[in-house]
Amino acid sequence: MPGIPQRVYSVGRLAARTKIPAEMYARLRAAILSGGGHGFVPPESKAPSCTREVRFSIALALLLCFVLIVPASARDWHLARFDTQMSVAPDGVVDVTERLDLVFVGSYHGIHRDIPIEYPGPHGSNYTLFLQVTGVTDGAFPLKYDSTTQNGYRHLTIYIPGAVNTTRTVEIHYTVTNAVRWFDDHDELYWNVTGNGWAVPIDSASTHIVFPVNASGELRAQAFTGQYGSHERDATVQVGGNAVSVATNDPLSMREGLTADVYITKGVLTQPSLLTQTIWFVRSNSIVLLPLWAFLVMFFFWWTKGRDPKPDISVAPRYEPPKGMTPAEVGTLIDDAVHPRDITATLVDLGVKGYLKIEEVVNTFPFSRRDYIFHLLKPQQSEWASLEPHERVMLHGMFSAGGGMADLKQLLGSLAQRTPQFGALTNLQQVRTALDGLVPDDATGNATDVHLSDLKNHFYAALPAMKENILAVLKGKGMYSVDPRSAHVYVLLGVLFTFVGFIVVQVLMHVLGVVSLLGSPGLFLLSAIIAVVIIILFARIMTAKSQKGVDTKVEILGLQEFITRVDADRLKRMPPDTFEKILPYAMALGIENRWAKAFQGILQNPPNWYVGQMPDMAFNPILFAGSMHSMAMDANQAFVAAPRASSTGSGWSSSDSGGGSSGGGFGGGGGDAF
Repeated sequence: MPGIPQRVYSVGRLAARTKIPAEMYARLRAAILSGGGHGFVPPESKAPSCTREVRFSIALALLLCFVLIVPASARDWHLARFDTQMSVAPDGVVDVTERLDLVFVGSYHGIHRDIPIEYPGPHGSNYTLFLQVTGVTDGAFPLKYDSTTQNGYRHLTIYIPGAVNTTRTVEIHYTVTNAVRWFDDHDELYWNVTGNGWAVPIDSASTHIVFPVNASGELRAQAFTGQYGSHERDATVQVGGNAVSVATNDPLSMREGLTADVYITKGVLTQPSLLTQTIWFVRSNSIVLLPLWAFLVMFFFWWTKGRDPKPDISVAPRYEPPKGMTPAEVGTLIDDAVHPRDITATLVDLGVKGYLKIEEVVNTFPFSRRDYIFHLLKPQQSEWASLEPHERVMLHGMFSAGGGMADLKQLLGSLAQRTPQFGALTNLQQVRTALDGLVPDDATGNATDVHLSDLKNHFYAALPAMKENILAVLKGKGMYSVDPRSAHVYVLLGVLFTFVGFIVVQVLMHVLGVVSLLGSPGLFLLSAIIAVVIIILFARIMTAKSQKGVDTKVEILGLQEFITRVDADRLKRMPPDTFEKILPYAMALGIENRWAKAFQGILQNPPNWYVGQMPDMAFNPILFAGSMHSMAMDANQAFVAAPRASSTGSGWSSSDSGGGSSGGGFGGGGGDAF
């Protein structure tokens, strides 16, 4: 600046920023301009002889000391008064007006006010205080404010213009829908008036609560002061008519607050209906809607993808199975699942087709378990070309080398060849030769005869392949638009759309203030389990047949109708092999006994592919069906039997080596200035 020394200009800018008194600035300026002079040194003192630079340095140092000391005490604020006016409506809705008298020392822009709205509920649930801010004023004119929900608090940022070395009033108006707590013998308004989160003292705090007129003589009240959890009662409580007044006796220090607890006789207020309380609970614990959301998601999938089309034909009796369908495929298509009876029906059907001969072994000992010998009549795999994949898997699983007696023969032969030098083992070859007479091999080395008991712990490995092939064949024949194997896809889609979609909707509803995101871990776990169960149950019915599959199912139902209601006159006119050809299908449908009963007195000769314990006995279809049922049960037990897992643990054993408190109830919180 022209005409002003640079040092004077710098000090002036510093003084302007720190707002030092004008008199002190004038004396500093005069001292600098005069080179020290009497403008800075007291009149009766004698200034030492020094250069202008030294004098300027001393003056600047004193000014800096003042700058560092003054701001520490120039910016401060506190609450001179915290007064709350509350009006309780007959339905329990509370209208609240908080009046805050704020004293600012220094420059401020406004205050923050935090009011908790999330509380622990009964049985580990969440309780949300439905608080709606209706306005913020300075006692006369509106103030600008921002309202958000953060970490279970309603966070208000209130802007106060001109908050510089002054006193300002802020009035916050809001309503609370569910502030009253309802008990069996009384109701209660337990309200934290000021909150215990203020980092500044409060000179005085008070509240005046007005209830409906019929509350006169039906109220009792108490108050608590101090830090959170304190039982101090340093407050005056007055109950007059339908109103309660509470005021602190002494100032509140930082983090101390005032809490009012009002007892209300039952019947003064109208308790909300069960439906209203349920809605409140759901809004506070929106996670309980997760199962409903899962149901809606999976219902949509089922409605659009998982339903069978309507059949083009009606159910009418059919006298033969659907063309090109094996018993296992018929049993699977009727209920969209591969059952054990579908597997054992395949065993009987292979006998009917001439691939097997089934011989029941005579029991040697009383009460001994039945056994059967299966004779492979077509051992060459080239003869299996006309069979379906699951039928070839069954034959291979039963008669493949390495299973049952064939395993034993192979093992003994190997030992005989590898250990000829041991005299004790020279008879191994003889044993193997004897076994050849019992269990002959085909040209490929596979056994052609096998006992049912030999299939235990062996055949189980073929079951997954059989089931997979049955479903694959049905899919390949165009019976399904969504086959049972695709159910797991809808489990994944259901989980994805249920949980991700629910989170998105929840966040949106939370932003709109409709629901709360906070909830208890217990409710979340329970709701998630129920949702997953719903998804799995829907996935089980997501299988959808094609139009061809539906029409084929109608044909199966027609065959079932024929088997169930067939009359003897019609059976007499049918081919002689009708009984055994349809028997496997009747077994797959679980109605073989009805089929056999219909042939009682008509059929005289047993099937040539089955040999019973007493082959010379007169043939009885009902007894034969019972034998087939028993064999199916025994075969199922043998087929599913798997070897037990051995222990892999260590070989070493152990021997080898009415009350209440400050901060209780609803309301409260705290705030800060900025």
